[in-house]
Amino acid sequence: VYSDIKNSDHFSCGFVEAISDEHILIQSVNKYGLYDGYAIRKVDGIFRIDDNGDYEKRLYALYNIQQQKHKGLLKNELTKDDNLIIEALKSAMINKYVISICVFFDEQEGEDVSGWVRSLSDSEIVISKISYYGHDDGVAVIQLSSIYKIDCDADYEISLRLLNNDKSK
Repeated sequence: VYSDIKNSDHFSCGFVEAISDEHILIQSVNKYGLYDGYAIRKVDGIFRIDDNGDYEKRLYALYNIQQQKHKGLLKNELTKDDNLIIEALKSAMINKYVISICVFFDEQEGEDVSGWVRSLSDSEIVISKISYYGHDDGVAVIQLSSIYKIDCDADYEISLRLLNNDKSK
């Protein structure tokens, strides 16, 4: 799934777990066929989808050979009244997954904010931020309507969780 028209080298690859009118939830696989968390992307930002090509077949084979598994971010199927973003963020909070959120400012992509989901409402999320070095880095309040994409429990987020939980620092 390609959703960054400015950089077509960036894409999300994996298995579709859920889709709504506004978002898609992908069980991500990295370029070596390994578990890479979950990616949530806005449907209206997708400009290309590749399926069943050599690259996708290669990743699928590697994923299976290495006996990789995704638990599934959502525990239940979505109903038409459910909000995929809210349900995914609730799950991230319950499972204590670190997330990275990219927001839009004035129609331009903003910066990523990474950390733990501290609280969630129908309109905003509060994140306990984690720095690149794993340190607690304050709090961010983000309007759900400004979220462009979310990565959850992927390689980068796992590294932040490990550093943040390291008691030897």
